[in-house]
Amino acid sequence: MKTRLAAFFLALGLAATPAIPALAAVTYRDAQGVLHLNLNTQLVPPLGAGYYEGTLQLTVSKDGIVQGYYRPNGENFHPVTGGLNGDKIWLDISYQGGLHVDGVLKGGRIVGSTFIGTRLWDFNAAPQTN
Repeated sequence: MKTRLAAFFLALGLAATPAIPALAAVTYRDAQGVLHLNLNTQLVPPLGAGYYEGTLQLTVSKDGIVQGYYRPNGENFHPVTGGLNGDKIWLDISYQGGLHVDGVLKGGRIVGSTFIGTRLWDFNAAPQTN
């Protein structure tokens, strides 16, 4: 019984701590109206020959200010800033000289694109599942 109580209070304590990239929950809107998005990403090169996976963890304020982290698989976290206006979203990702993504946020998904060099790549992000 003590073990179960200890596990309960440990879990309660973890839930009360500020969100950090490694312990983020799935997509939700908190009591203050801030949208929290935890997404799996695909960066698809021109001609669709494969893709690069990663994760994106964002918060979107009621005013449309986007902040968070992008993590390509197996790499470190990179800061993300951006904005949301209606369903249009833009992200500046501090990764390999910087990626600027323009897209649409609908149903918790981001569908957009970014230029890498002179080529247009597709950027897709879908909610993570736990």
